[in-house]
Amino acid sequence: MPYEFRMKVQDYQGTNYVGDSQSKILYQPVDVFKVHYSNRVFFKYLEDAQMMGYELEE
Repeated sequence: MPYEFRMKVQDYQGTNYVGDSQSKILYQPVDVFKVHYSNRVFFKYLEDAQMMGYELEE
């Protein structure tokens, strides 16, 4: 889980949207832990994720 390690060590909060590759649900950067690490897809822009078929979590 390198992502969590880097974020914790650097005391940094991610800025990319996080998609679940299995469900096609998109999460805010602060909700990265809602997606299993092996299913994570990161998007810098919301529009890019939506073009790939991801929908924001309600």
